[in-house]
Amino acid sequence: MFDLYKDFEVEFKAVFGEMDKKKAIERQFVKLKQTGSVSYYTAQFRQIISRLHWEDETLITKFYEGLKKYIKDEIAKEDRSKELTKYIERAV
Repeated sequence: MFDLYKDFEVEFKAVFGEMDKKKAIERQFVKLKQTGSVSYYTAQFRQIISRLHWEDETLITKFYEGLKKYIKDEIAKEDRSKELTKYIERAV
């Protein structure tokens, strides 16, 4: 009986555990805002997105939304890059 339960537990975690982790990461990502330096915000941002598989366009929008206002004002003066890496480099 315990072998069957162990198999069940492994399968259950494989199916539902990953969903919970992904949702937790997405919640963390949605809440992310720049509170300190741009470099620190960028490090946090990159750490989170390494576990997400979202398009650059969406990530660029989220990166911009999380920045402090005065940084947004400076970035808005330039043409918006379609590549996340280049866009982040401008902010840093």
